[in-house]
Order: sequence, then structure tokens, then C-alpha cells
Amino acid sequence: MWPSSLRVRFVLLVLFWTVIPGARGQSRYLPLSPGNRWVLRHPGIAQPITIEVLELSGNEYHIRFSSPFGNNEWMLRPQGESYYLTKYGENGQLAPLPAETLYFDFGARVHEKWSNAIGNISVEATGLSVHTSQVVFRDCIRIRQSSKMSFTFAPGRGFVEFGEGKDAFLLDVSDSRLTLSDGQTKESADAMPAQHVPSPVSHGRTPGNAQSEGASAPSRCDQQGKAHADGRGVPIEAVRSPQRAR
Repeated sequence: MWPSSLRVRFVLLVLFWTVIPGARGQSRYLPLSPGNRWVLRHPGIAQPITIEVLELSGNEYHIRFSSPFGNNEWMLRPQGESYYLTKYGENGQLAPLPAETLYFDFGARVHEKWSNAIGNISVEATGLSVHTSQVVFRDCIRIRQSSKMSFTFAPGRGFVEFGEGKDAFLLDVSDSRLTLSDGQTKESADAMPAQHVPSPVSHGRTPGNAQSEGASAPSRCDQQGKAHADGRGVPIEAVRSPQRAR
């Protein structure tokens, strides 16, 4: 017979893993919770890119991606450092994708690649800094979906940059909302003053009043705001069996 203290701990552990929705591991690079919203802006384009977590259904998160080039919706299933795209569509009409369609892998090594129905995806770089007008995000990971699409993620924040250089959409912290595990929201006030030291920078602008914190969605625009690829989001190419190169 187990001591009562061990029985209590065991019951609490079971409740945590089986009852509490979304309790099972997520990567610190993409915290998902219903109500989370990332707003990314480009200085030359009026409409931002907005990524919203609409709801949790089972162990999958319903996400809406809105941009100047079109809107779409995803179902993402986090499994530790790996995030699988299970469905894709628009206006609530989502079609299933092949099983184990890996989208983001934050545990992958630099230059590690995988391919599936979405396309050829790779971890392009780690340890990056992303400079916005409000915050400097450090220790970021950039995942490239194709030669024309990339996403950069910051620990504890998620999406902080879509695209690169002068074409990049950058996170607007003041308009975004991130719910923490304790139910509080993460606001820009929790950032530390920026330390302007040489480091890998994914955007050329380094505002003097930026703060430091620590680091997209599927589409990219050129300087005039034209959409690359399909201009709508995740380009679902010809479906092929998931094949990962390690």
C-alpha cells in the first residue's frame, strides 16, 4: 500500500495530464492557448498579419491566420517540441492532411530538414535576435517553409517575425495578447531594457528605445505588398507521404 502522500501526488499528476486541456507539453517557442493573438506589422502595409488561437478541440488548436493577402485556418497539434498540422482550410471548412504532417519542430538541429504535404521545411538558424520598435527578442529560432517563406519564434512569445529584412512583418507587442499558464496576460511591460550588443540580427532596424526580451504565418510579401507563393498562407502542394531527412 502506498503512503497517502504518494497517492495524493499520483492522483494530482494523473489529473494534470489527462483532465486539464492542453496541459501536455508545448514548446516554449510556441505557447498555444485559446485567446492568444499575435499581430505582426509591416511599416509600408496598412493591414497587419494576425494569428489567433480560436479554440482547443481535444488536443488540437484551431488557429486563424489573417493577412493583407488572404485568410486561412489551421488545426495544430503540439507534441512537445513538434507541432503537427492536422487540418487546413478557410471559413471553418477544414480538410484533413496526411497523418503526422510535421509543421514546426523546435527541437530540430540547425539545417535539419523534413518534407511532407506542406513542402520542404527546415530550421534555418537559432540564437537570432529580432529587433522591433518596442522590444528586442533574443534566442529566436527561424524555420523556413520554402525559399519565399520563413517564420521566426521567440521563447515565451511565439511568432515574432514573418519574412525577413525589409520585407518582414514584426510583432506589435501592444496589440498582441498572450495568456500565460497562470491565466495572466503577457504585456510589453515585462520586457527588459535592450542591451545593444553585436548578435545575429534578423532585421536591420535597431530602435534606440527598444526593450529586450530574451524572439508568421504562412505567406510573405515584397516591398510593394505583393504576395509571394499563393498569397494566402500555407501552400498545400501535391500531397506526398511525409518524409523527413535527419
